[in-house]
This record gives sequence, structure tokens and C-alpha cells, in this order.
Amino acid sequence: ALDVVGVHMVGGTLGALLTGVFATKTVNAAVPTLSLGLDGGLLYGYPGMVVKQVLAIAATYIFCGVGNLVILIIVNAITPLRPLADDESLGLDLSQHSEQAYTG
Repeated sequence: ALDVVGVHMVGGTLGALLTGVFATKTVNAAVPTLSLGLDGGLLYGYPGMVVKQVLAIAATYIFCGVGNLVILIIVNAITPLRPLADDESLGLDLSQHSEQAYTG
């Protein structure tokens, strides 16, 4: 429906990873110049840039996972995330909205 994973996670990961592949000193002055004269990403002979990007991606995944877990714990402390067993057996449409779905 919203394709959040496909758009943001996959697209962001691919973009971050390819930054390490195509990085050049012309575009980003933070790209290190090595003693060998390499001044770019993997495409320009410096695979270390891709390693740095992979570590940054992993750190981002961990940060997002822990952040989501904290939010879930806080929300669950305020209001339960799981419906009551009686409401679930009755049907959530009827118990939560007082309507019968698919009466058909």
C-alpha cells in the first residue's frame, strides 16, 4: 500500500551504498586522498569508502530498530497494542466500530 520499505529502506540503502562506489573529491572534499593518490570511492580504486558506507548503513538500521522498539514500548505502556481476547474473538469490526463488516 505505502511501499515504505521499497521506497525508503531499499532506495536509501542503495543510494548510500552507491555513494561509496561513485564518490569523488571533485564533488565531496571529505573524500580522503590516500598516499597512493586515490581520491575517490570504489570506482576510483578506494574500496574503503564502500566499507565506511556499509558501516553507516548498519548503524542506521540499528538506530531505527532501537528507536522503533522504544516507541513501541512507550505506546504499549500507555495503551495496549494487542486487543483484548474477547474483542478479538467477537471481531474487531464489531467490538471497535460497532459495525459488522462483510454482511453480505
